[in-house]
Amino acid sequence: MLYATEKVINNADATFIVQQIQHFLNGRIELKSGNKSRKDLKKEFKARAIKLKTKTLLLDEQLITSNLKKKIKTIYPYEYKIVSKEIIDKAIIEKIENIAYIRPIPAIQITNTSGSEKVSKQLYLQYVINSLNGEVLTYIAPGISIGMSGDGNGQTSHSDINKIVKSIK
Repeated sequence: MLYATEKVINNADATFIVQQIQHFLNGRIELKSGNKSRKDLKKEFKARAIKLKTKTLLLDEQLITSNLKKKIKTIYPYEYKIVSKEIIDKAIIEKIENIAYIRPIPAIQITNTSGSEKVSKQLYLQYVINSLNGEVLTYIAPGISIGMSGDGNGQTSHSDINKIVKSIK
């Protein structure tokens, strides 16, 4: 299911889904009411990334690459913790103020036929979310090429964290 981390939705997934629907609808209302343009929303979105400087970023130990585990201290200058999904779920449910987390979201399905073999790949956006209210602080979009290469497998990598750091500056 879209936005769920498992086949069975738990309380944290349900909370996240409801928060995202609320943010989407509020954003659409702001656009339609003429109060904000897409350009304004992009500026606002860029400004949200700065909030990561004051938050502890929770990284799901099951969703980060081994290379990132080794190098994160050298590339991410802010507070972070590598934790279990249960710790992240608790932060979502309890709406802890100074916590952010990364949630992979299916973005696109790419199918490629090579000879008699059909290859299908799901690419993911990775949202960096404020656990207090579900606000998207920044996101990482996968690189898409004809050969279906690039990030976007749902795991957070060294290059993904570099992109997050660049969005904060």
